[in-house]
Amino acid sequence: MAMRLTRVSTGTGANVSLEFTDASVEIREISAAHQRAARVCGGSLVGAFGLAAVGANAGAREIQVLPTVMWILALVVLVAGAGGAGAWLLWSAARRRGTDRVTIAAAEVSAAKSEVSDGVVTVTVTTLDGQSRSFSAAGHVGSMLATEFGRLISPEGVPAPDAVENEHPAL
Repeated sequence: MAMRLTRVSTGTGANVSLEFTDASVEIREISAAHQRAARVCGGSLVGAFGLAAVGANAGAREIQVLPTVMWILALVVLVAGAGGAGAWLLWSAARRRGTDRVTIAAAEVSAAKSEVSDGVVTVTVTTLDGQSRSFSAAGHVGSMLATEFGRLISPEGVPAPDAVENEHPAL
């Protein structure tokens, strides 16, 4: 079973996504250019539809030049969005090929610890070769980060929580 966590930052400040499997964790860096291309694509689609709506409305009100100008602008913005989508697809394909991924196997981990400070969970993992890596995330992603690293390095995994009635018989 694989679990993917996004919006995780490393000790160096880089944004990464982590994909946990039963015996390893795969670390992929998230580039700012990749995120920017996705924003350009989405924003240009919204902008193109807005300009097209203004052009259609101006045409319905029989304004002379404005509909043509708006439709041309909508096409230009749509082409920019298609360029952003193409760049995003190329970066996504490169990520799937694995040019920027690092894998840590469970057998390589010599120590790990987690800390919580101001709602941010930080997990520090030390490998057998002495390298330390830290990963931080806030909120639900932070709790999942600690749980998945615990599941990765413990021999029998993280046990499922007992029902509340088993802990407190009065309930």
